[in-house]
Amino acid sequence: MDTSYEALLRRLYQGDRALSRNRNFWLYEQPAMRRAARSFRRLKSVERDLLRYGPQGQVTVEVVGDSSWLRVVIASPNYRRVTRLSWAEVTLLHEHPGLKGVLPEPALGLGA
Repeated sequence: MDTSYEALLRRLYQGDRALSRNRNFWLYEQPAMRRAARSFRRLKSVERDLLRYGPQGQVTVEVVGDSSWLRVVIASPNYRRVTRLSWAEVTLLHEHPGLKGVLPEPALGLGA
């Protein structure tokens, strides 16, 4: 099993039931898995906000600094959220079928 942060985050985000906390308690003790689980919860929260506020609001994706991070801004009349995501996290959001047309691509293109 690939236990790198990005591989674990991808498996969590895609709903891999094989990563059950009860069956893999040893895996959840690893720093990469703890980081991936934290990022997964934040990513699901951003996804919910994009699905709820994105279609009627304005969503922008900006490259921050050295281009290793992206700033995602969700703005609607009654809501505003600014969050910082990695390229890998934005790539996962772009793969979500419900977010097609809601989440714009950053100016440099994904994975640049």
